Amino acid sequence: MFEQNQNISEKSLQFAEATLEANEADVRVGEQQQTLQESIARQEWGDVATKWAMKGSPELQRILDQSEMLLQMTMPSGPTYGAPKTHILF
Repeated sequence: MFEQNQNISEKSLQFAEATLEANEADVRVGEQQQTLQESIARQEWGDVATKWAMKGSPELQRILDQSEMLLQMTMPSGPTYGAPKTHILF
């Protein structure tokens, strides 16, 4: 037995510690993947849509339910355009 009065063998303790270290490494990898995916989404769709995806939102849910749609537009640089005065519903 590990250190005489302990109820766990040294081998079991080492296995548990190794499992803990592996799990902690998995968490770090998952966090890095989440950060990478968030950066990609931010570049692709901007801050607002990325926040919808990261935190969940009624707006995103309506898009996923296909009751609303999200359009991505690419505009030329240079001239500025004002926001439309009315919303177009399809």
